[in-house]
Amino acid sequence: MRPWWRRCGHDPRPQEAPAIPHSAEPVRATDSGHVRFVATERAATWAKERDAIVIIAVAPGDAVITGQVVAWVFARGGRLPEDLELPTWCVSVDHERVSDADIRLGMHQLSDIAVRALSPGTNDPTTAVHAVNQAISIARTVAKYPLNGEWVADDDGIIRAYAPVPTPVDFLQEIVGPVRRYASAEPFVLIQLLRLLAVVEEVNEDAEIQDVIEGERRRIVESAEELAHKDDAAWVREMAQPGAIQRASRVAGPQTDIVEDDDEQAERENT
Repeated sequence: MRPWWRRCGHDPRPQEAPAIPHSAEPVRATDSGHVRFVATERAATWAKERDAIVIIAVAPGDAVITGQVVAWVFARGGRLPEDLELPTWCVSVDHERVSDADIRLGMHQLSDIAVRALSPGTNDPTTAVHAVNQAISIARTVAKYPLNGEWVADDDGIIRAYAPVPTPVDFLQEIVGPVRRYASAEPFVLIQLLRLLAVVEEVNEDAEIQDVIEGERRRIVESAEELAHKDDAAWVREMAQPGAIQRASRVAGPQTDIVEDDDEQAERENT
């Protein structure tokens, strides 16, 4: 197989996972923990030798339990041999979540920092605000440039192995929900979460992402009702309104994106 057939990450030609037939054999996890890495290229070589296809069902960072289906294997034509030893090695599981290939781990760590800062024993909302602020850049990047699935095809263009990758929704779920649950007494943190949602909302119009954003925005407003002062709750409700984050600039100007990266600025200047 030629290395250039391997596609991973943001590619102008997105590749969907091949359909999995009813005859496919499940590959099950042999241990519990978090996915450390997936061996897509090795799985493709194994599949090519057997004229089969391997579809991995999990991504690095996902939690799995013993016996859970982590991949599917099926023959391109007919059925697999009954005595075939399935490639259980295609998904490596570790008891701890490690950073080998887990691109969401950084977001998870920022979430941990914010949650610990909001604990009663620490009571440091400023650190929580900083952590969410750092997460905004990550969330915006993965929302604007979503990753495509990883796949390996042979010389004839036949996909031999496919593995999914985390979606923008996965990244949002790492930070927004966990921090929101502990920030019901801190309006500045709640508003910073609203800022994160607004930044993601303006760069990705995918229906699933928009639904998640609307749901989280509603839950943030509901959390604000627990604030001790009604004015703080009203402030959060106001900032949750459409366009409120943009209008919160100290100096009013023409309507524009909340954030703009270097590539977007160059593109705008060239038009």
